[in-house]
Amino acid sequence: MKHRKFCHWLFSILLLFATSSMVWADDFHVSTKGDDSADGSVGRPWKTIQFAIDKASAGDTVHIHEGTYRESLSFNKSGNAKTGNAKTGAITISNFKNERAVLDGSNNDDVSPMIEINNQSFINVQGLVIGNLKTDKLNETPVGIMVSGACREIKIENCKIHNIASVAKLNKRLKGRNAHGIAVYGNGMSSISGLGIVGNELSDLTLGSSEAIVVNGNVDGFEIFGNIVHDCDNIGIDCIGFEGTAAKGGIDQARNGIVAENHVYNIATAKNPSYDGGSAAAGIYVDGGRDIVIERNRVHDCDFGVEVASEHKGKVTSGIVVRNNVIFNNLLAGLIMGGYNKKNTGDAENCLVINNTFFNNDTRTTGDEWGQICLQYRVSNCVFANNILQHETSKDGSNIFIVQWNKTGKNNKFDHNQYFGSADPVWVLGDEWIDQWSDFQKHEWTGDKEAFGDPKLVSPAKKDWSLGKGSPCLDSGNADAKIGDKDFAGNKRKQGDVVDRGAVETIVK
Repeated sequence: MKHRKFCHWLFSILLLFATSSMVWADDFHVSTKGDDSADGSVGRPWKTIQFAIDKASAGDTVHIHEGTYRESLSFNKSGNAKTGNAKTGAITISNFKNERAVLDGSNNDDVSPMIEINNQSFINVQGLVIGNLKTDKLNETPVGIMVSGACREIKIENCKIHNIASVAKLNKRLKGRNAHGIAVYGNGMSSISGLGIVGNELSDLTLGSSEAIVVNGNVDGFEIFGNIVHDCDNIGIDCIGFEGTAAKGGIDQARNGIVAENHVYNIATAKNPSYDGGSAAAGIYVDGGRDIVIERNRVHDCDFGVEVASEHKGKVTSGIVVRNNVIFNNLLAGLIMGGYNKKNTGDAENCLVINNTFFNNDTRTTGDEWGQICLQYRVSNCVFANNILQHETSKDGSNIFIVQWNKTGKNNKFDHNQYFGSADPVWVLGDEWIDQWSDFQKHEWTGDKEAFGDPKLVSPAKKDWSLGKGSPCLDSGNADAKIGDKDFAGNKRKQGDVVDRGAVETIVK
């Protein structure tokens, strides 16, 4: 009996060890001083990252040690969902601890993406520095990280992407010059889903007609969160539809996404030859996407702050919620919506703009009159509520709040907004110039809770957008709409019985 008990005990221990070993993931290491004939351990690392990726399987992590790697990478396999019952989980490539692992494209023979993920799933890319990929040839597109096809659960986190550039000499139509920092193209019948682009910094990108971060086509379910995007010569973050990226029209829209807590600044096309000196770049842009929330972002010193539009005739951008953002010091409008011309562009419909602070936008002194909010062609059934719109009239500011230089669109509603400026206020609605508060209050789109007066922002100069003592914006908003759970500062959005106006809620102690 003792022998049988001992065997049973030994068998249990071996079974436990075997079961436990099934969930162990492998850690592989890569170093510029390594050797691909080694075993990939921390003491005997491999030399090339691609070799390590080819060896890795579900649940494995490739740790990349300090150094500069002159490679382009691609994934030829997927990880899988982590269940705990087998060796499962994502395949991860990451810098080792806090070491600076640089993927450098300066000596690349071609402009294939620095990292490419096509038709693979459960992949994590973390903590890498990626840059110095450039072309001078038309119709070649340098990309830092490219995700395409049908993918699930791709995470791009805490990377720094810089100096991706197209410097080709343009043709007569100013076309053919494109580059991206991070590009996600849903060009398959199955959507890209579970996408996370989180905590990255993208800067100094020469983009031509393209974008620093883009999700385009059949992308259904994504998060673009906590990124810093700055000093680029075209659009910062873009969610696109209707470009023919996905073959079927019904799925050719980026949708069901969140763009949150990003800091976007110094986004401008003035030095971009694709725009022939014009100013046209938005910090955050939805062009043909639908059902997307843009919240708690800080957008400033761009051509436009946020744009919600459709560039394709007969196509509609819809269900966009812009809330709890601070949008300030942008050259043209803080928010611009709708088609940019009368005949050849699309619509913006059924959108909500709520609890934002627009401050001192429309700073260009040439008299363009973009306003804090600009409605272009075919903006309909949109609600604007609980926003603060404030301008400072000086050599760097205009006194116009809302501009609509056309008579298209219908059933829009402005209510519970706070307006303030140091010069006579102006609104332009239905191509009608309105410079009297009483006349604005009579407009058919204006509700009875609009207000004019100093919101008493604590210190815009120090970027403190909270409400000072005695602000008329305290407890004066409308909470019936989708105000969100958090304000711009990350506090509970509704503190008292009634939500405040503007992006920052006053904390009730």
